[in-house]
Amino acid sequence: MKLLKIFPVAISLTLLSLSLYSPQADARRRYYRPRRIRPYKGRTVPKATRGGCEQTPTNQRLTPIAPISHIGQTATATPTVYWYVPDKSTYNITFRLWEQLSPEKGKILWTQKQIKSQNGLMQLTLPNDAQLSPNKNYFWQVVLKCNPSKPSRDQVISAHITYRPDIKTDIKSSKPADMVEQLTQAELWYDALKVAHNRPTLYKQLLEDLQQLETDALKSEDWTKNQTLRLTTHQQNLSQLLTPSQPVTN
Repeated sequence: MKLLKIFPVAISLTLLSLSLYSPQADARRRYYRPRRIRPYKGRTVPKATRGGCEQTPTNQRLTPIAPISHIGQTATATPTVYWYVPDKSTYNITFRLWEQLSPEKGKILWTQKQIKSQNGLMQLTLPNDAQLSPNKNYFWQVVLKCNPSKPSRDQVISAHITYRPDIKTDIKSSKPADMVEQLTQAELWYDALKVAHNRPTLYKQLLEDLQQLETDALKSEDWTKNQTLRLTTHQQNLSQLLTPSQPVTN
C-alpha cells in the first residue's frame, strides 16, 4: 500500500501587510473561485478557538489551508491537503475523509488516527485505499485532541474537496511559478498549493488570493448564519497567517 505522507512543513515567510484589492492585482496570477460548486451546509461547523489547545495569547488558530466559500478542486484521485497548527506542544490528531451524501448526511470513508501534531503547516496525502471518485463532494476533517478525557475540548476543522479528472492541464514548464499559474487558472486549488507550499513567495501569494476571495464572497453573497460565522472565522484566520503573530491584548 502506498505510504501515507504526514509531516510538518517548515516555512519561513517574510510577511507583509495584506494589500487591498486593486485592478493592478490582477496583473499577477490569481486564484479564482470555481463556478457552480458551492458547498453543502451541513457538518462543517468549526470548533477551533483562539490559540488552539494551549489557548495561548495569539490570534493564530487551527486552520484549513483550503477554500471555505466553495469546494476546492483537484485533478488527482489521491490529493494532498494542508492545515496550520498553532500549538507548539504535541497532541494527537485524527483525520477523517467524509463523503457528503446530502446537506445533512455524510459517511466516513477513511480514518487515520494518532497523527502527532507539529507547530506550523502540516500535510497529508491520501493513500490509494482512500482515493476519491470523480465529481463527488467530499470533505476532510482534522480533529486536534487537546485532552483525550475531554472530547468537548477537541479542535475541529474541515474543508470540501472534489476530484475533477475532466480538468486537463498541459503544463509544459518546470518552473514552479508557471506551474502554479496554470493550476490556478484551471481552478485546481489543491494541486496549485502542493507546488507552492514549500516556496514562500508562491505560498504567500496563494494565501493572499484565497483570503481576498473569501472576503469578497462574504461581502457579495447571502449566507446562512452558520455559514457566515464559519466563513468569517476562516477569513480572519487566513488574514492572521499573513501577518506576524502578535500577542492578543484584552
